[in-house]
Amino acid sequence: ILLKTILELSADIPSERAQKRWLGEPVRAVILPTKIFTTNAKGFPVLSPGHQLFIIKLIKVNLFVFVLKV
Repeated sequence: ILLKTILELSADIPSERAQKRWLGEPVRAVILPTKIFTTNAKGFPVLSPGHQLFIIKLIKVNLFVFVLKV
């Protein structure tokens, strides 16, 4: 049996140290609850710049992203 890790992000952005640690682990997917999105000036849901940067780093290591309505 091969186990992989799935992260669920919260409104608090992980520290740089924590991000580097997670990037070194066998994380297979990240869950983005809809409650961590904010609304931009045009009324569209967006992630904070810090969340966006962390997601980009995670995508570069071939990870799946799931958005869940909570």
